[in-house]
Amino acid sequence: MTFSAMHFFTHQLLLLCKRLLLLLGLFSLGRFYFYIHNIRYFASAWPDEVIKSFFYGIQFDLSAIIYINILVILMHLIPGKLTENRMYGKTLKFLFFLINGILLAFSLVDAEYFRFTGKRTTSDIFHYTGTGNDFLNLIPRFIYDYWYILLVWILLMYLAWKLYPGNGYKRTERVSFSTGRIIIHSIAALLATAFLISLGRGYRLKPIRVITASHYVSPQNMPLILNTPFTIMKSFNKQRLKVPDYFPMEKAESLFLPVHETGGTGERKEYNVVIIIMESFSSEFSGYLNGSKGYMPFLDTLMQQSLLFPNAYANARKSLEALPAIMASIPALSETPFISSPYSSNNINSLPDELRGLGYHTSFFHGGINGTMGFDDFARLAGIDNYYGKTEFGNDKYYDGYWGIPDEEFFQYFAMKLNSFPQPFFSCFFSLSSHHPYIIPEKHRGRFSHGDQPVHKTISYADFSLEKFFKTISSMPWFRNTLFVITADHTAKSYNPYYQNVVDDYRVPVLYYHPDDNELKGKNYRLTQHIDIMPSVLDYLNVGTRFISFGSSVFSAGEPGYVVNYLNGLYKLMENDRVLFFDGERSVAMYNFINDRKFMNNYLENTGYANLYYYQSKLKSIIQQYNCRVVNNRMKQTGSLTKNHRDAFQVKQSD
Repeated sequence: MTFSAMHFFTHQLLLLCKRLLLLLGLFSLGRFYFYIHNIRYFASAWPDEVIKSFFYGIQFDLSAIIYINILVILMHLIPGKLTENRMYGKTLKFLFFLINGILLAFSLVDAEYFRFTGKRTTSDIFHYTGTGNDFLNLIPRFIYDYWYILLVWILLMYLAWKLYPGNGYKRTERVSFSTGRIIIHSIAALLATAFLISLGRGYRLKPIRVITASHYVSPQNMPLILNTPFTIMKSFNKQRLKVPDYFPMEKAESLFLPVHETGGTGERKEYNVVIIIMESFSSEFSGYLNGSKGYMPFLDTLMQQSLLFPNAYANARKSLEALPAIMASIPALSETPFISSPYSSNNINSLPDELRGLGYHTSFFHGGINGTMGFDDFARLAGIDNYYGKTEFGNDKYYDGYWGIPDEEFFQYFAMKLNSFPQPFFSCFFSLSSHHPYIIPEKHRGRFSHGDQPVHKTISYADFSLEKFFKTISSMPWFRNTLFVITADHTAKSYNPYYQNVVDDYRVPVLYYHPDDNELKGKNYRLTQHIDIMPSVLDYLNVGTRFISFGSSVFSAGEPGYVVNYLNGLYKLMENDRVLFFDGERSVAMYNFINDRKFMNNYLENTGYANLYYYQSKLKSIIQQYNCRVVNNRMKQTGSLTKNHRDAFQVKQSD
C-alpha cells in the first residue's frame, strides 16, 4: 500500500503531538506528587490557587518539554523515508525515554529537596555537586533513604512505556516521495517546528521566565506552578549579573548606602572573635524560642546568657551561600552562589580580613573533606590564613563515611587548636553532623531523643558536642576575653506548619555571647540577618574602619533592621512588619508577615498603598548597587567616605 508524503507527514505530526501530550500528562503527575509530598507547605493555598497552578503550569511544562526535546521533535519531522526505518524508530524511542526519564527524575527528586531549599532547583545544583566528592559519596545513601522516589519514578516510567504511542503504520506500507514533495514536507516541518517553539516561548511579549509564575499565583505558591526542568533550563545563562538602571547611582546611594564606617570615640576592644555556624540549626528546633519541646538544650541555655535576636533570618538556604553572608556581609541575590560564580575571585571586604589587618590570627574549621563546597577557597579569599579540615585533623578512625569528622571530635580538636593560637585571634567553626544522612556515632546510639524526625537526633548530638566544647574551653585563659557569635547556616527541612512559609523558613538563631560582658544579654526583637554579623562585630569591637556591607550593625540604634533574600526569581525585603516581593521589574505582592501569616491580604491589590514607594525604592537600590559592585569588582571599600555619603538622604517612610 502506498500513501502520499503529506499524508505521512500529517501522520508523523499527529504522532509527535500524542507523545508530547503524554509528556504533559507525566509532568502533571509529577506536579501532583510534588504537591502531595509538600502539602503542608502549601496548606494556606486557596483551592483556586492550586487549580490555577496545575492549569497555568501547563505552559511551563510545555516550554521545558519542547526546548529540551528539540532533537526528538526534529527527528519526528525530518523529511524523507528515514523515519520509516525500524532502527530509526527504536533510536527515537530510546532518546525519548532517556531525555524525559532524566527530566522526570529531576522533578521527583526536587519534591524532597524542596523541603531543604524552599525553591525549585536551579542550575546552581551543578555547582554544588561539582565542589568536592561529597555528592558522589552520598548517592547510595540518598537512594537508600529516599527509595520511595525511585519507586514513583519507576511506576511513572512504566506507565509512559505502556502508553507510548506507536507508529501505527505497517512496514509493508510504502510512502511515495518526490523532490517536490520533500520540499513541501521540509517547509511544513519548519513551520510545525516554529509553531512548537513559539508555544514553548509563551504568549507574552517576553519569553516566559521563572518570575512569570508570579503573574498567576502568590509568591508562596510559585514552586507549585513551576517545574524543575524549566527552572534549571532558565537559570543556566544567569551566572553573569546585569546591572539595572532603576536610579542614577547618586540617587541609589541616597536610598541605601552599603558603605559603612565604624570606630568612633573610645578604645578598640581587643577581644578574640569566634563564630560558630551550626549546620541546619533552625529556630524551629529551639525549645526556648518556641516555648515547647526542643532539641538543642545547651544552646537554649546559652541563649539566656547572651544577647539573643529572636527575629533573625538566614540570607539563603544553602551552606555555600551562608558563608559569604556571615563572613563578608554578601547576600545571596542571584541564581548562582557567590562562591561558585564568575565573580568569586573579586576583592571583598570581610570580617577576618579586617581583623587580620589589626594583627589577629585567622583560622577556619570544618570537619568535612577538604574542598567541600569551596569552603577552603572562600576562606582564603576572605583573608583566612589557616584552614583546618578532615585532612588536617589527620585521623580517619573517626570519619563518618559520608561528610567527614563528627562534631564531637572536631569540636574538641577546635578547642585544642584555639588554645594554641596567639591572641587576639579570629576563628570560624562550621559544624557538620546535623546534615543528612543524620549519622550518630556508634558509641552514642540510643542516647539522644529521636524526636519526630531523623534530623532531631543529630541536632541533639551536635548540641551535645557544642556543650562539650564550651566545657573544655571555659577553663582556658582566653575564654573570658572572647566574643562568640553563634548561628545556623540555614534552616533544615521543616516539620512545624508555623515555619512552613516564605518568611519563617529562613528563621535561624543568632546570638552574641561574651562571658564577661553583662550588657551583652537579653532579647532584642529587631529584625536581623546573617549579613548583619560582620558590621555588628566590627561595631562592637569599636574597630575604626570603612567597609562594604549590605547589612547593618545590630548595635546601631540609628539603623533599622531589615532582611533581604532572593528565591524563585523574586527578591524579598522585610522591614518593620512588611514583606515586599519584587521580580526585578515590578512589585508583585506585599504582606504583613506578623499578622497575616498565611499571606492572604496582598496590600498591592489596594491601589495607592502609601508605603510601597519606600520599600520598593530601598529594595531596588540594594539590587542595583549589589549587581553594580559585584560586576565591577567594587565590593572592597578603599579611601574615605565623602560628606555626601555620610549625610546621604534617607527616604522617609510615610505614615
